[in-house]
Amino acid sequence: MNRALAVFVRAIALATAGAVCLAVMLGAGSASAQPGPRQLPPPPAAPPAPAASATPPVVPPPTTEVQPPPAVLGGPGESCRARSDCRPGLLCKVQICVDPHEGESCGATPDCGGELKCIGGTCRSPFTPTVPPTAPAYPQPYPQSPAPYPYPALPGAQPPAADSGGGASEWLAFRLKGNHFFAGMTFMGGPVLPVFTGSFAAGVAPVTKDFLWALRIGGLFGRHELGLEVSPGTYAWMPDVGLAFQANVTYGYFIPVYQSENVGVYWPMRFGAGVFTGHTGGLVFVETRADLIGLAVQVGHVIFDLHLPSYRYAVSPAEQVVHVLSWNFGGGFAYAL
Repeated sequence: MNRALAVFVRAIALATAGAVCLAVMLGAGSASAQPGPRQLPPPPAAPPAPAASATPPVVPPPTTEVQPPPAVLGGPGESCRARSDCRPGLLCKVQICVDPHEGESCGATPDCGGELKCIGGTCRSPFTPTVPPTAPAYPQPYPQSPAPYPYPALPGAQPPAADSGGGASEWLAFRLKGNHFFAGMTFMGGPVLPVFTGSFAAGVAPVTKDFLWALRIGGLFGRHELGLEVSPGTYAWMPDVGLAFQANVTYGYFIPVYQSENVGVYWPMRFGAGVFTGHTGGLVFVETRADLIGLAVQVGHVIFDLHLPSYRYAVSPAEQVVHVLSWNFGGGFAYAL
């Protein structure tokens, strides 16, 4: 029993010693796990100092302030607009700087002083003429010289007379150029040869005569002409049969023969076609014309025509055909605008 008690006591002692050891170990572990004070990270290292450069820094040159040039004042004989434009002691007269002593009498140049010189017993500037005391205070225009004669004058030659306005010369200088309207009249007459063909009668009638007066209008296109000729009941195509109405359209061209400053001479050639009727026994004649020989004289805006002759042929397209052959001599005139 004592042995059992001893064993029990030893077991209690060993358990107590084990508990103490365990407590000591737990206390040391908790002390090591407790956090200490927070430490800051070390500051960054300073950058290394730059290496010294062998080239010295560029120093800009000192700026120099540019002063405006001093005002240049005029001397004697130089232009001016006011007294302030001239040098001290000078006056501005007629827009020229002059010395106030200019014009005074002197015996030598030192008597004048300044920049004047004694010329002819009078103080004058060597650069400018003497200003008359009555000169106006404003600049005068230069005198206008007459226009020279355009050609070398021969002995005894007279200059051309001045044109009074150019109206007559412009009217005479008109030429057949460009587009122009014209209006005029013509009159002509000559031998007529009637010829009959058809079922009722055929043959050649005796030669008779005719007379024509007509108005002409149209246009000029350079030397080309388009015209309309109208006889308003003024065409006597045969004697003792009455007056007929006649109209035809023409084209013409003026062939130049002679031209001067005021006159133009042309050879006109015209071709045309038209009709005439009235006092023709109910017939309507179709006519053609050819002006192959003639003369046209143009003076200014007026054109005179001579027909030498104007050949015309007319025919009535009916069962009884009548042919009318005419050689008309005459003239006329037209005014071109």
